[in-house]
Amino acid sequence: MSKRSLATLCIVLSTVLYGGVFLVPFLPLRTGVKWYAGAGLYGASWLFFFAAIGLVGREGYEAMKSRLMARFRRAPWAVPAAEEPEPVTETDGGGHPGAAPR
Repeated sequence: MSKRSLATLCIVLSTVLYGGVFLVPFLPLRTGVKWYAGAGLYGASWLFFFAAIGLVGREGYEAMKSRLMARFRRAPWAVPAAEEPEPVTETDGGGHPGAAPR
C-alpha cells in the first residue's frame, strides 16, 4: 500500500469518525459516556487527519487540498457579470440624483 493510498484511507477514516460525533447523542448511553465517546471520536478524527498530512507531506497536502477545493469553486460561466452603474447626470447639490436644483 502506497503512502498516498494510506493517506487517503486516513482522511476517509477521519471524515467517518467526525461524522460519528453527530450520531453520539442518539446512542442509548448515559450522558457522561456520550461526552467521552464524542470527545474520543473527535480526537481520533483529528489524529487520523494529521497522520494523513504526515504521510503525504506539505506538498501532497496542498495538492490534495487544491483538487478538493476545485470541486467547490464556481464555474466561470456561472458567475453573474457585474453591471455598470448608471451615470449621474443631475444632482441637487447634495448628491441626490434626479432632484431639481434650487
